Amino acid sequence: MSQLEQILDFSNSLFMKYGIKSVSMDDLSSNLGISKKTLYRYVENKRDLINQSIGRHIDLEKKVLTEVTRTATDAIDEMAQIAEHTVIHFRQIKPVLIHDMQKYYRDIWETVMKLQSVFIKNKIEDNIKRGVLEDYYRKDANADIISKLYVAKSFSLVDENLFSLSDYPRELLIRQHILYHLHGILSEKGRQHLLNFQPFKD
Repeated sequence: MSQLEQILDFSNSLFMKYGIKSVSMDDLSSNLGISKKTLYRYVENKRDLINQSIGRHIDLEKKVLTEVTRTATDAIDEMAQIAEHTVIHFRQIKPVLIHDMQKYYRDIWETVMKLQSVFIKNKIEDNIKRGVLEDYYRKDANADIISKLYVAKSFSLVDENLFSLSDYPRELLIRQHILYHLHGILSEKGRQHLLNFQPFKD
């Protein structure tokens, strides 16, 4: 791993834990054990650091989900693995990070959301097509429309006005969201097969 990748990964871990506003460039250089001069060899400023660290985080997430697709035994197994990964991922993200992104770096937030929307939409669309071919999903399931609905619902999960963490644990929201999605497209064969997957048994 290059020094830039180490900087970006460490910065991202601090941002997810403490938010963006409260983490200064002095904090980062001190915790990384490098001088600010060295830090500024790799990034122009804090905004550039945020942009690069979040971009790297998204790229790593895409690699993980691409591997999930490759190794999943079928479409429902793929969704079960996605559910498990998403739960673990959201446990690491504190609401303050989302708040700071939306308030202080709105342009970066909107760019991230657009990129994520395209990736997630394509991932779910491919999963639906796979499930239809495997007879686990309904033959009349419209992959294009349903994948867009999935993306729209996904982003509502991090809306504190709709789902406050004090009332709705993220893990519960994610599982309910994916179950809601699956029960709308499962065939009878798929409903029976769904019972085999631990993430959906509770």
